[in-house]
Parts: sequence; structure tokens; C-alpha cells
Amino acid sequence: MPHHMVYAPGESDCVVLTAFESEFSFLKSTLSFAGLRVHRAETLEELDFLLIATGATVLLSDTLTPTCTWRCAAALIADRHPYVAVLLLGEPVDAPYLKDAFACGVCGVIWRPIEFDVATDLIRTAQQASRDRRLIRQERKLTSNVVAR
Repeated sequence: MPHHMVYAPGESDCVVLTAFESEFSFLKSTLSFAGLRVHRAETLEELDFLLIATGATVLLSDTLTPTCTWRCAAALIADRHPYVAVLLLGEPVDAPYLKDAFACGVCGVIWRPIEFDVATDLIRTAQQASRDRRLIRQERKLTSNVVAR
């Protein structure tokens, strides 16, 4: 999707689960040039709140924070925010610990050092996956309501 398009509220919002303020500030300023609004959460509680408050469609999660792991964040998303797409922010040294990431619902990994054109494309793809999940669920509800009548 071209970067100059207008997005509905939430469609261009991402939440970053990280304890690193300086990295978040850099991500926020860099991704803003691609039209992405980025919000920071340090805990699962903040993550849950920001996903509800902003309507964000993508979570970017560090593999490990002082309060949780990416698995905790993925479980929260699966349980409370099933339309949100999860992307991990990983270091090459994290690779052995991410082998089951896709089985846990993760859509992709943005490797550090971050290539921002690749990261932006992956985020946009994750946003589209989030929209598609919502549409599929709505279609299933409509279909089941028609069949039930």
C-alpha cells in the first residue's frame, strides 16, 4: 500500500513492547516517516491498555523485557486481541529461542540491525493480515447467522 494513503484510526498504529526508551524513540521517529504511529508499552498491562485505546493492529515485541517474554505477549494477543498481528524484534543470538515463534502465532521477525524499508514492508503486511483476520471472522459470523436461520 502506498505510504501516502490515508488510514483509518488504528490501521497505522503499532505498539512496541520494550524496556528500551532510546531504541523506542529511534523506532518511533523513523517509522513515522512511513506514516506509522508507534506507542510504547513496558508491561503486559500497558500493552493490553494501548491495544484497546489505540486500536493498534500490530505488536512489535522485544524477545525479552524485564517483566515478560515474547511468549507471554503472544499468549495475551491470542487470548484478548486475536486480530492483532505479532512481530518480534530479535537479535541474531535470539534465533534458537524463536524456533517455535510461528507456531505461537508470531507473523514475523524484524532482525537487528533493523533495515527500515524491510521492517516497514513487514509491518504493512502484518497490518493487512490483521485486517484480513477481522474480515474473515465477520464473514464467518454472517455465514453462521444465515445458516442458523
